[in-house]
Amino acid sequence: FDKPLDNSPIASTRSIAWQKLICHLHPALSNADSITWLDCDIVINPNSPDPRQGQKEEDFLSCQEFDWGNDPQTTHLKEGWLKRQASDYTTAYKGKKFEGFYETWGFGEGSGPLINSGFFSFTPKHHGELLRHVYTKYNDDKVELWGEMVPLSETINKRGVLKLLDQRFNFLVYPFIVGAGYNINFKNQTISKSEIIAAASLIAKAFNSSYFLHFAGCKDIGMRIMSSFYESENGEFRPDFKKCWPIMKRKLLLMGHDINEDC
Repeated sequence: FDKPLDNSPIASTRSIAWQKLICHLHPALSNADSITWLDCDIVINPNSPDPRQGQKEEDFLSCQEFDWGNDPQTTHLKEGWLKRQASDYTTAYKGKKFEGFYETWGFGEGSGPLINSGFFSFTPKHHGELLRHVYTKYNDDKVELWGEMVPLSETINKRGVLKLLDQRFNFLVYPFIVGAGYNINFKNQTISKSEIIAAASLIAKAFNSSYFLHFAGCKDIGMRIMSSFYESENGEFRPDFKKCWPIMKRKLLLMGHDINEDC
């Protein structure tokens, strides 16, 4: 998709991301039995399996927004990411406390797991009406957390059609890097060369361990790092640091960062 599907007045007032909910209405997809949506900031590992294997018509396939805290070895990453979200929210909305995604939308604790809508797979026959319902019923004009993700999650959970897939089908890079203590996406901060090298190494580890790597929140920098990757003799993907750093340095300076070439 390279242009809007909906040019109505309501569509013009909210993020284009909402229109993924009506992607099945595109003429080219009118006869599709199954559709898989991927945001444009997702990179597919070529060794990935097909997420639709074993999919039943009634299954709406997706992954949780953030599900690393269930493993004791990664609990600190989840805690770090939640702290960052709460901090960003209170900074953006003075005097308000971040209670959670569902709570902010008025859904209480929610009816089930919160998905990340950067990836989902559905059958228009069973889910087309559901998606259109979310698109037309909800709006984020009076909600601090924009986008379609929360009302979509609430609706598919209420209707009992969600089938959660392995988190590797939507591995979110940004929480992983932020939870590990790195800042690579904010203006007017000093960024060191060693920090970028460490982030590139983390991204390589994530890419080799996942199926779909999602750069939501850090695509300007993260996908530039990915552009330096090459496939090694053992089949792993690695960053070419000599190629990566000049690209990153130019981008970071344009973003207003100070650079510390510490290595």
